[in-house]
Amino acid sequence: MKTQEEAEHNEVLELKNARDQMRNQLDRMHYVNENLQDSSRTIGKTKDAMQEYDSKLASAAKALGQLKRKTEEDSRYIWWSFYFFIGVVAYIVLRRLKVFKMIYYGISFGMWSTGSVLEAVQSTSNALFGEPQPAETER
Repeated sequence: MKTQEEAEHNEVLELKNARDQMRNQLDRMHYVNENLQDSSRTIGKTKDAMQEYDSKLASAAKALGQLKRKTEEDSRYIWWSFYFFIGVVAYIVLRRLKVFKMIYYGISFGMWSTGSVLEAVQSTSNALFGEPQPAETER
C-alpha cells in the first residue's frame, strides 16, 4: 500500500511539476504577447510620426520650390533694373559730354562731304567725257 501511495504521490508530484512548467510557459507566452503588442504600438506610433514628417516635408519642399521661383524672378527683375539704370546713366553722361552733338555733326559732315564729293566726281566725269552740264538755272 505504501508503494501505491508513493506511486500516487510521485504521480501527483509529477503532475504538479508539469502543471507548474505549463504555467511558466503560459506566463512566458503572456509576457511575449505583451512585448509584441507594445512593439506593435510603438511601430504604429512611429509609422504615424513618419507619415506626419513625410507630409510636412512635402509641404516644405513645395514652399521651398515656390520661394526659389520667386527668388529667381526677383533676381531677374533686379538685373533688368540694373541694366536700365546703367543705360540711363550712360545717356546722361554722353549727353553731358556732348557726344550726341558730336555724332550729329559727324553724320552731318559725312552727308555733306559725300554730297560734295559726288558732285565733284559728277562734274569731273562730265567734263572729261563731254556730257553736258546742267544749266545753272536748273539748280
